[in-house]
Amino acid sequence: MPVEHGLKLDVGDGKVFLELYLERLDADAEGAGMQSKGLARNARVMSYIDRRKLPLWVRREECYACGSESTTTAAYFRSKLMKQRHVYRGIVATQGSGFCMFFAQQTQDGGVYQIRCVVLDFTLKQQLDRGLWQAPKRTTPLELLVARRRDSLLRNRSRVSTHAQIADFRRQFSKTCASCVLSGLRLRGIPETHPEFQALFKTTLATVEFAHRHDMSAPREPLGFETVQESVETVLKLFTSS
Repeated sequence: MPVEHGLKLDVGDGKVFLELYLERLDADAEGAGMQSKGLARNARVMSYIDRRKLPLWVRREECYACGSESTTTAAYFRSKLMKQRHVYRGIVATQGSGFCMFFAQQTQDGGVYQIRCVVLDFTLKQQLDRGLWQAPKRTTPLELLVARRRDSLLRNRSRVSTHAQIADFRRQFSKTCASCVLSGLRLRGIPETHPEFQALFKTTLATVEFAHRHDMSAPREPLGFETVQESVETVLKLFTSS
C-alpha cells in the first residue's frame, strides 16, 4: 500500500499556500509511517526547469502521486504543468533541508496527465565537490577562460529566463485587465459603438497597469482575478461618475 503524505506548498510569495496529499509510488508503506525520510510537510516553489536538462548528478529518489480536493491547487498545476508548451517543465521546490520537483506525467494508457512529486538527491554533487576541493589545484589559463565563459553564459541564461517570466506575467495581467475593463464598460451601458468607448477603455487600462507597475517588475505568480477586477472597478467609478 502507498504512503499518504500531507504537504503544504507555498507557491513563492508567502501568501498563497496549496494543500496536497501525496501517495508513495516506489515503496511499500508498511512500517514506513506517515513521515517519509525524504519529504517534509512544507515546501516552497523555487523555480521552473526543463526536466530534459536536469544534471546527471541529480538523483531521483522517492516518487509520489499528487492529489488535492482544492480547485485552486488544481488550477495552479493545470496552468503551470499541463499545457502543451509545458510538457517538459518541472517545478523545483525547497522542502526541509532538501529539494523536490513537481511534474506532469501521462498515464501508461496514454490518457490523462497526473501530477507527480519526486525527491531530488544532491549527495553525488556534494561528493564530487568535496573530491574536487581536495584535489591539487592545477588551473591553466585556458581552463580559466573556459570557466569564465561558462559563468557568463549561466548569468545571461538566468537573466533571459527572468525577463521571459516577467513578460509572461505582464501579458497575462494585460489580458485579464482588458477583459475586466470591457465587462465593466458593458455593465455601465457603454457599448463598443459609444463615441467615448475607445478613450475610456484605453485610459482605464493604462491607469490600472500604472497602478500595478511595481507588481509587474519581478517574476511572480499572476495577480488574482478579484484583485484586478477591484482595481478596474475603482478606476471606472472615477471615470464614469459623471
